[in-house]
Amino acid sequence: MPVEPAPSARADAVFVPGLMKGKVLFVTSGGSGIGLGICLAFARLGAKVAICGRTESKLIEAAESIRRAGAEDVLYAKADVRESDQCHAAVDMVGSKWGKIDVFVNNAAGNFMSLAEDISPNAFKTVVDIDLRGTFHMSKAALPWLREAARVWFRRNHAVHIRHLVLHCDALSRPCGSSQGWYRLPDEDTRCRMV
Repeated sequence: MPVEPAPSARADAVFVPGLMKGKVLFVTSGGSGIGLGICLAFARLGAKVAICGRTESKLIEAAESIRRAGAEDVLYAKADVRESDQCHAAVDMVGSKWGKIDVFVNNAAGNFMSLAEDISPNAFKTVVDIDLRGTFHMSKAALPWLREAARVWFRRNHAVHIRHLVLHCDALSRPCGSSQGWYRLPDEDTRCRMV
């Protein structure tokens, strides 16, 4: 490489302190790896952080790390993303406590580092159940709380015409219920699309 890349700056050195204060982040499998890294970055910016996973001891340890990093508040829920009822319980616990979810990250994944010919049908089913079905279960559970965050944001900012920030809002958008993910905000005559 002709030029060595410069080291990355920490999120708290790039963004204004407290940028995420009052914002709610929920990360599946936030107890380790990339998920924990996302949580720590948001915590340094003052967000409320929620995580879920299958191993409670890992969640407890991660929650303490997130708290020490500066999160406004931290919640964890023991949940398996393959189980729809556990997904709804975890997400509803967070939404009920904080009233909304602003940022939702489907981070849970199952991996078998091997050749396809060496993976058993059961191992493949496990990957599909976690990566595909788990993402569906969690997204479906989180959607009402994400919509609530959008409603709060929209009502606070309706007088100022801000577009293309987190939501693409447009009164002339596609009809509600199209395959593009458009929906109508309750009690509003505006259609929005989550990005």
